Amino acid sequence: MITIRDAHTDDAGTIAALMAEMARSFGDEPEMDATYVPVFLGHPGTGVLIAEKDERPVGLLAYSIRPNLYHGGGAGAVEELVVSETARREGIGRALLKAAMERFEATGCVEIGLSTDTDNAAAQALYRSVGLTEESLELARHRRANAD
Repeated sequence: MITIRDAHTDDAGTIAALMAEMARSFGDEPEMDATYVPVFLGHPGTGVLIAEKDERPVGLLAYSIRPNLYHGGGAGAVEELVVSETARREGIGRALLKAAMERFEATGCVEIGLSTDTDNAAAQALYRSVGLTEESLELARHRRANAD
């Protein structure tokens, strides 16, 4: 059985491990560690949902909720979604997305958004299956958090 719960600072190691697994799946080295989790969780409007299967963490969804001037209401953003490789194709990603979408709607969000790599067809199919549609192009610039 899959359960979804809010993460707490004592989940920092689990969150860091899942984020590291995601980074490595993209061929990257992890850029964050467990010390950043309390910073993220302590920021207003942010949170992490943890998916557990048989009481074992198998996925997470990090989110933020912020005001949106254009729409005149809140905007919910899926910041990160990761499911452990050993637990994929079991409905965990879908369960996390649905839980986040319910939270966004319950808090009055008028927009829900996320981004994914253009070549990540599996993620795009999942997102479309829960009613999300392609509406814009995201441009980004990255730098490592610990860069001088």
